[in-house]
Amino acid sequence: MKYGFIGFGNLAKAIYQGLKNEEGLAFAYFSKSNQNKEIQSFKTLPELVYFSDVIWLCIKPQDLAQVLTDLKKISLKNKIIVSPVAGKSTGFIEKYLGKKETIIRIMPNLAIAYKKSVTAFFTNNKKPAIVKRVKEDLSKLGMVVELPEKHFDLFTAIFGSGPAFLLTILRTLRNKIIKLNIADNKIDELLIELITGTVTYLQENHKRNSIEDLIKNIASKGGVTE
Repeated sequence: MKYGFIGFGNLAKAIYQGLKNEEGLAFAYFSKSNQNKEIQSFKTLPELVYFSDVIWLCIKPQDLAQVLTDLKKISLKNKIIVSPVAGKSTGFIEKYLGKKETIIRIMPNLAIAYKKSVTAFFTNNKKPAIVKRVKEDLSKLGMVVELPEKHFDLFTAIFGSGPAFLLTILRTLRNKIIKLNIADNKIDELLIELITGTVTYLQENHKRNSIEDLIKNIASKGGVTE
C-alpha cells in the first residue's frame, strides 16, 4: 500500500513516523513549502497521485477547495482519499471529485504523534478492503471510533480540543503550586505525576465503577475534597 501526503506538516509527519516501519507500506508527499529528506517527495501533484493508492489531504481548510480542483483534473481511478481537514465534510469533497470516489474522513488529535490518538472515522465505503487497511493502520496510532459524520463537530470539540481543556486545568493547578515555593523545574513533574496517577486510577477501576463513583471515593462526605 502506498500512502501519498498532500502537504507534510505536523499531522502527516506524525502519521508517517508512526507507520514508517510497518510492513507493506510506502510513503511519499507533495508540498510546495516543506522539504523533508527522510521521505520521498514529488514536485508535481500528478506524480504523487500516480504513486499513491491512498491520498491524504493534510492541508489547511482554506486550501482544500483549490487542491480538490487540481485533483479533479487527474485520474483518481482505484485511489482512496483520506481527509483529516477540520470542518469539511465528505459531501464537500464529493462536490469536486464526484460521488464515485472512495472518501474516508478522519479527525485525530495531537496525541497521534505518540500513538495515543482518539480518531473519529467515517467513510462512504466504496472500496471496503482498502478502507479496512487504512482503519487498521490508524488503529496502530491510537483508538479509532467509527461515527456518523453528523457527530464529527461534537467529537472534535471533545477529543480535538480536549487536550487543551485538560492542560488549562493543569495550568490552574500549576499557578496554585507556585505558592508552595516549590522549585519551578519540579512543578511540571509533579503535575505529570498527578495526571498519570489519576489516569491509572481510572484505568484500574472504570470497569467496576462509574466516574461519579470514583469521584465520590476521593471526595468523602465532609472531607477536604468535597
